[in-house]
Amino acid sequence: MRSRLLWVMLTPLLVSGCGTGVFVHRFEIAVSDPAGRLGSFPVEIGIFNHTMGRSEDWARKTAGTAAPGAPYLGQHRSVESKMVLDSSPATRVAVSVWLPAYEKAGFFQLILEPRAGAEETITLPFVPWGDPYPEGSKVLPLSAIVRSEADDGAWIFHITLEVPPAG
Repeated sequence: MRSRLLWVMLTPLLVSGCGTGVFVHRFEIAVSDPAGRLGSFPVEIGIFNHTMGRSEDWARKTAGTAAPGAPYLGQHRSVESKMVLDSSPATRVAVSVWLPAYEKAGFFQLILEPRAGAEETITLPFVPWGDPYPEGSKVLPLSAIVRSEADDGAWIFHITLEVPPAG
């Protein structure tokens, strides 16, 4: 009788329980610059979490390079609430992209709601370093072609940043 009572009391907790999932996503980022606006390759690039730091020094911690045939490779951790036994990948991933050859005064916000195998084109708005609520930024946003692959609870993102011609 006691074990049955214990089971009746614990079952709702187990069924409705939730926790936190930590995901390590992989990024492969190529840069397309047909007009040559960035100068010569390789170009410096990085991805980072701007809530942890909003400075060029912070962005530089994840810096690498991208060149034709040699994309930037990086990782980013995200945290999401998950139900017990839910092993699905994160539903939303947000990172900041640093591309100083295009614009040194800030970064670009990349927000993804990935779907396995889907390819989509998205816009990355510019965010100045010191202003969390920029008004009418004059920096042209970047666009990106993104293909997402689910990988053991996380995502692999294949991204091509498209640099607009000077205008």
